[in-house]
Amino acid sequence: RPAILPRATAATVITVSKTVSPTTVTPGGQVTYTITIQNPGGETANLTEVNDTLPTGFSYVLNSTTGGITSNPKVTGQVNLSWSPAPSIAAGGSLTFSFSVLSTTTPGIYYNQVQVKGSNFTTVNTGNTAPVTVGPSMSIAKTVTPDVVISGGNVTYTVTLTNNSSGQTAHTTRFVDV
Repeated sequence: RPAILPRATAATVITVSKTVSPTTVTPGGQVTYTITIQNPGGETANLTEVNDTLPTGFSYVLNSTTGGITSNPKVTGQVNLSWSPAPSIAAGGSLTFSFSVLSTTTPGIYYNQVQVKGSNFTTVNTGNTAPVTVGPSMSIAKTVTPDVVISGGNVTYTVTLTNNSSGQTAHTTRFVDV
C-alpha cells in the first residue's frame, strides 16, 4: 500500500520596504516614514513584530501611527520602535502604515532599517534605507555681466550662495567653480 504524503503548501515569503517624506529637513524637523509589508506567498503571513531602528537623535511623535497599524510602538532607547503584536497579512495582500518622527539637530545624512518577524516565515530586514538629509537648505545662482562680449573682452561673474533655512547657520567647507 503506497504512503500518503502531505500536500505541499506554498511557502510564505514576505517583502518589506520603507520610504520617507520629506527626504531633506532642517535640524529638528519632522519627517514621515511609510512601511509597506507585502505577502506575495500562497498562505497568510503571521506577523509577530515589526521593529524599526531610527537614526540616533531621531524621536517618535506620539500618536502619529496611521494606516494598517494605528497603535503607538513600544519605544526603547528612544530609537528602537516595536509594534507587537502585528496584524496578519492574507496571501497576496499587503500592510502599509506610516508614522512621524522628529529629526536630530545634528546635520548629516541618516538611514534606518525595518525588521519584520513572524511565526511562519523567515525574518526580513530592509538594511539601511530611507535616507534623510538633515541640515540647512542651500541654493546657488551664478550670473555674468555683460552677457555678450567680443573675443578677448572681460566679463564679471557673480556667484550667490543662499541659506534658505531660517534660523539655521550653514557652514560651507569648499566652493568650486569650473
